[in-house]
Amino acid sequence: MAVRLGYDCVATSHIAADRLIDKDRCTQRPLEAATLAAAGPGVTEALRCQQGLIRDGGAAPRQLLQVSRLTVAVEEAAAAAQLLGGPNPITASYDLLAVQPLSERVFQQACTTLVVDVITFDMARRLPFRLWPGPLQAAVKRGVHLEICYSAALRDETSRRNFFSNASALVRAARGHGIIVSSGARTAFELRGPYDVMNLVTLCGLTEQQAKAAMSERCRQVARHAEIRKAHKGAVTVIKESAEGGGEESSGRSAPSQEKGLAPAAALKSVREQAQQAQPMKIDRQQTGKKTGKRRRR
Repeated sequence: MAVRLGYDCVATSHIAADRLIDKDRCTQRPLEAATLAAAGPGVTEALRCQQGLIRDGGAAPRQLLQVSRLTVAVEEAAAAAQLLGGPNPITASYDLLAVQPLSERVFQQACTTLVVDVITFDMARRLPFRLWPGPLQAAVKRGVHLEICYSAALRDETSRRNFFSNASALVRAARGHGIIVSSGARTAFELRGPYDVMNLVTLCGLTEQQAKAAMSERCRQVARHAEIRKAHKGAVTVIKESAEGGGEESSGRSAPSQEKGLAPAAALKSVREQAQQAQPMKIDRQQTGKKTGKRRRR
């Protein structure tokens, strides 16, 4: 259904709560194009359009991007720090990481310290805490995006009312920045086309440009943020030793104890000895003959 509606990327989410066990490890595998085409007669044409055979006039094929996602709903701050505070073999098996805070403390923690790509909320229920602008802006600066799931607006009356209330509060607090829109659909009947979704979220306070970015540009930023998060980064410092020590310019990787911007221990020792031997400078104030502003008594 997502392919027929014109989506280029589909994320399949696995929801876990409080703790992760070995059964929560990702076992999802991307579906082949032949399997998707066998789902219905309209899917084949949609796949051809997605791959560029019709829409781009025979240009380079564009494959449907299928990613896995783990959403952790957590209420205790200690559990959140244990699950999403650092490397974890279970979370590493997923492409995207999302957290659903169930308390204000976890909400503050998710915006500032948790290693996630998306912060999501249960739009069908009333939020148990208030959305403050400060933490949300801190999350956006870190590259973490805020998610609005529109499927709650397609259910019963209570869910629809809570959706508009929660989504409007999120848009006001975040000022429309860093927001992405996804379905959160349980069934295929809760999916809608991109333009229908953009029209829906404009009722929550997003502008047309922000609604379009929430469905396209910012979703790509989430995928890029996930790739950077999973990448290993490091720095190498090359230090040229003095001729007295008989050393030459080092090459390759530096020792683990030498960090970027720090001199070797020998250099630090020599600088410390020179500072101890140096005498403090004495400044002699000379009389300049300028008026001091004091008058003599006659």
